[in-house]
Amino acid sequence: MSNMTNPLDGLLELQAGIESGLQMLECPGDNGLSVVFDQPEGVIRMTYAMIEDGMVIGYTVFVKDQPIGSVTVFNIGYAVREEYRGKGLATRIVNSSIDLLTDTMGLGGHFDSYYLEAIVGIDNLASNKLAHKIISDTPKQIVDKHSGEDAYQYLRLIEL
Repeated sequence: MSNMTNPLDGLLELQAGIESGLQMLECPGDNGLSVVFDQPEGVIRMTYAMIEDGMVIGYTVFVKDQPIGSVTVFNIGYAVREEYRGKGLATRIVNSSIDLLTDTMGLGGHFDSYYLEAIVGIDNLASNKLAHKIISDTPKQIVDKHSGEDAYQYLRLIEL
């Protein structure tokens, strides 16, 4: 049995990518975020990051998943470097990236809504607190399909 995906691992992989020349585009507005779109293994992924002096401080990643009915689902992961925690950055980065994703999804009029889903390990108190505040205050207790560990599923329908 594997462990649940740790978004901090993704933050460190993004950092390594930037150090190897990965180019991110600066997002519009004054949110301080940059974005990169890619399709590892053919799956759509959008990564938004706050970067200062070449260092990824925090990020949010959205990965397209199986739809619920006919509505697109994006799984969300988020992480902030330990030394930057407790300053509200995670809330700021997640909220701003959801706004940017929503704006992107609305372009071209192809979508009128999407689901945002976070799967958070029961013991991850900080991530549960954030997901409860931003995504849903009524999570469902589940067993994570990848790790087999107990988790909470937070689901939010976002109307465009």
